[in-house]
Amino acid sequence: MEIPQDELQLIRTYMEGELTGKTTFDNQPLEMDWDNAVYSEGHYEIPLLSPLNGFVPKYQDVETRLLVPCRKMEEYSFMTLDTEEIIDGFRFSELSSDTDETSLDTYRYMNFSKDLQPGDFVYKRATASDPNAYMPVQCEPATIIYYEKDCTWISNLLQNCSGWREVGRQEIEICGTDGIIGGNYNEYYIVKRDSTFIDTKADCIYEKLRNSSEGFKKMIQKFDYTFSVSDLLFTQNNNLPSGNYGRVLPPQNGNITVEFSNMNLGMISDLGSAVSFAHEIIHAEIYRKMLSAAKTGSLDPNNMSPQQQIDYVNNLRQNFPGLYDYYIDRFKPTWNHNMMAQHYIHSISNIIKEFDNNRLPSQVYDDISWAGLKILEDESESIAWSNLSGTDQDRILLNLNNYFHNGPSTCN
Repeated sequence: MEIPQDELQLIRTYMEGELTGKTTFDNQPLEMDWDNAVYSEGHYEIPLLSPLNGFVPKYQDVETRLLVPCRKMEEYSFMTLDTEEIIDGFRFSELSSDTDETSLDTYRYMNFSKDLQPGDFVYKRATASDPNAYMPVQCEPATIIYYEKDCTWISNLLQNCSGWREVGRQEIEICGTDGIIGGNYNEYYIVKRDSTFIDTKADCIYEKLRNSSEGFKKMIQKFDYTFSVSDLLFTQNNNLPSGNYGRVLPPQNGNITVEFSNMNLGMISDLGSAVSFAHEIIHAEIYRKMLSAAKTGSLDPNNMSPQQQIDYVNNLRQNFPGLYDYYIDRFKPTWNHNMMAQHYIHSISNIIKEFDNNRLPSQVYDDISWAGLKILEDESESIAWSNLSGTDQDRILLNLNNYFHNGPSTCN
């Protein structure tokens, strides 16, 4: 498509003023390769001479382009693409099209705002081209890098800034589904694990759950990095009280953090640890639903306007009526565990049954799924537990002792 040169010159003049003094994260000037600008579908793409990179490159070609919408120059942004080969004439706009229209086989990209704030980190890879192929895709590590710089402002005017410096790295896993047929694309999801979590018993349990339980994988996939309202982070906290194997922190800025006590998990069986892991992921899933209703990245009413609070409640009522019933309509401080005891026992049971390869009778998996759901935070019994017969309660307590607190433990 022929480039409208008059408009491109207007964009060039505007952007030269906008980008004066701005640098890449390795402190190279943000300079454009105007001679290789492309025009596509209502916007311009101008390559940077030095890429703006927020992650460790995996493939051979890394390129950043300035994306400028036609007649809306002030809404410009950046996109960095990491791929096996950038094909001549390739438009970055293809990345936001339907995946089967994308000409690249394998790629990762990250969006950056005009203020160089990172956005989505997306990773996609085609399966085998053979239409009869079925190619499971395993998890692959990726590293996201965080940068900052110091700037001086006087009377709201920027005076000067230091160079960019790296302030941290985050190791994440990009995981595929079980593979799909032909040349379409796998959908990927990201699980973040900080350094305290890696190589712990909780990490070992997570790997086994991910590789054995379809129910667990489907639950994790709801935190898909591209489309989810939240990111999920696993970390370790050995300061949790005895008998507390994990907890989920209230969401902050769209992030849901799950803490596990490796010390306490070491006191129970692997099967018991799988119960605890599934239990905490359900807590995280409940928070994810609440965040999708709130649409603000936080569940704190103090961070919402009156209208946002109204919208939040209405969205819960319309989209998650069961959650609305417990959290709003019949609210009690113990609503979360009461709801899980009533509605999620079988979800946990199905996950751990797959984890344990159906080694035990189904009743055992149902029974040990009650861990953490009998007695609530205020020391009262959950409603669902109180409604069980004494015979059922005794059987559950016996199975918890035999299989949750005791039993095989190969994860350390």
